[in-house]
Amino acid sequence: MQIVVLLGFVVSLTLIEPEMLDHLAAPSWWVVPAIGTYLAVGSALAAFNASVSVREIRRGGWLCASAARRHGILVAAFRCWLVLGMAGLVAAGYGQCVVAGLLPFRIPLLAKAAVLAPFILAVLIGWLLDYPYHLAVRERLALLADDDTAAEARPYWTRREHVSYNVRHHLLFIAVPVGLILLCADALEMYVAGALGEPAGSVVQFAGTLTAAAGVFLVAPAIIIRIWRTGRLAPGALRTNLEAMCERLKLRYRDILVWRTGGIVANAGVLGLTARWRYILISDGILEKMDPPHIKAIFAHEGGHVVSHHIFYSAIFAIGSILLCGSAAEVSTAALGWDIFDSTLMTLALLAGVWAFAFGYISRRFERQSDVAGAWASAPPGDGSGRITPEGAAVFARALERIAELNGIPPRQHNWRHGSIAARVSYVLWLGSIAGTRDAADRTVRRIKLALWLTLAAAIGITALQYSV
Repeated sequence: MQIVVLLGFVVSLTLIEPEMLDHLAAPSWWVVPAIGTYLAVGSALAAFNASVSVREIRRGGWLCASAARRHGILVAAFRCWLVLGMAGLVAAGYGQCVVAGLLPFRIPLLAKAAVLAPFILAVLIGWLLDYPYHLAVRERLALLADDDTAAEARPYWTRREHVSYNVRHHLLFIAVPVGLILLCADALEMYVAGALGEPAGSVVQFAGTLTAAAGVFLVAPAIIIRIWRTGRLAPGALRTNLEAMCERLKLRYRDILVWRTGGIVANAGVLGLTARWRYILISDGILEKMDPPHIKAIFAHEGGHVVSHHIFYSAIFAIGSILLCGSAAEVSTAALGWDIFDSTLMTLALLAGVWAFAFGYISRRFERQSDVAGAWASAPPGDGSGRITPEGAAVFARALERIAELNGIPPRQHNWRHGSIAARVSYVLWLGSIAGTRDAADRTVRRIKLALWLTLAAAIGITALQYSV
C-alpha cells in the first residue's frame, strides 16, 4: 500500500506543476459532484470486496482459490481507481480550482495538501470499509490455532485501531518525508527564488530542494521509528544473540527496536541507509509468538537486506528509471510533435510499466538473496562449512511459515515484491538438501546490480545530452 500512496502523491502533484496547469480543465461547478463520484466508486469497490470475502470466509472457513483471486483482483481495482481516478479528478478541474484558489496565499504546502485531500480521504475510507475482512481473517486464524497458540492470541484491533495502524504505517510513512521535502521546495520557491531573480533563483531553488531531499532521506528513519511506536529491545539473552548475529553478518546499525503493534503484526524490517541512522525492527507479534531460533532466522533475513545494500540499489533503480523514462518520453513526444503535457503523461505511463514488471522482479531476487542469507545464518552452532545446512534451511523455512500463519497469509498467495511463501520455503529447503551455497543467489543479484549501474549511467548520459542540445 505504501507504493500506492506514493504513486497517488506523485501523479496528483505532477499534474499541478506550472507547465501542466494550462492543460487542465478550468474550475467548474461539477468539480464537487466529481469528487463525490471519486469517493463513491472507491467506497463501493472496497465495501463490495470486504462483503463478499467475509461471506466466503464465514461460509467455507477460508477463501478458496477462486475467491482469493477475486479478492486480489478487487484490491488491485480499488488501488488503480485511487490513483487513476485521482488523476482524472485533478485533470478535470479540481487541480485548477485548488491552485487558483490557494496559491495566491503563498503558504508553503497548502495547495499541495488540498490537492491530495480527496485521495487521502478515499484511502481512509478504504481502510474503514475493509476492516470486516481483516477481522474475519483473524477470527478464522484463532479458530484454527492449537490450544497453546489460542491461549496467547489477542483480539484483533478495533476499527479505530485498524485505521490508526494503517495511517501510521502506510500513509504517514510516505506523507511525512515527502511533505518535509515539498515544504522546503515551496518555501524556497515562494520566498527565495523570486527575490533572487533568474537564473540565480532557479539554481538556488534546485540546489536547496536537492539538499533538503538528501537530508530528509538520511534522517527519515529517526522520524519513522517514532511514528511507528517503537522502543529499544531490552537487554537479555535474545538481544545478546541478535547482536552476535550482527557481528557474524558484519552488520552495522544504530539500535535494535521493538515494533509495538499490540501483538497483532508478525513482521520485521530495516530502516536507514547508513549505520548512524539504521534501525532494525522486530514486531512484538514475533517476539511473543515465535521461538528464539525462528526470531534469529527472520532477523538474519533482514540483516541480509542491509549487508547486500538492497535499499541503496532500489534507490538507484528509482533514479535511473525516472531519468530513462523521462528521456524516452521526451524524445518520443518531440518526434510526434506533442507538447510537454503529453510528455509528462507518457513518462508516468512508462514508469508505471517499468515499475510493475522490473521492480517486482528485482525485489523478488533481493528477497531470495536475503532468504538464503537467513538460512545460512541459521546453521547449527559450530558449523563453519559456509553452506546451507538442512538444519539451517529447516529453521528458516519454518520461520517463514510461521510468519504466514500469524499474519493469515495463504502459503501459495503470490506477492508482487516477495513471491509466495510456498515458493520461498521450497527453494530454501531444496538448497539445504543439496548442501548448496549462497553463490547462485549472490551471482544473480550481482548481475542485477551491474545492470542497474549501467542503466543509471545511460540515463544520466542521455539526460545530459538532451539538455546540452
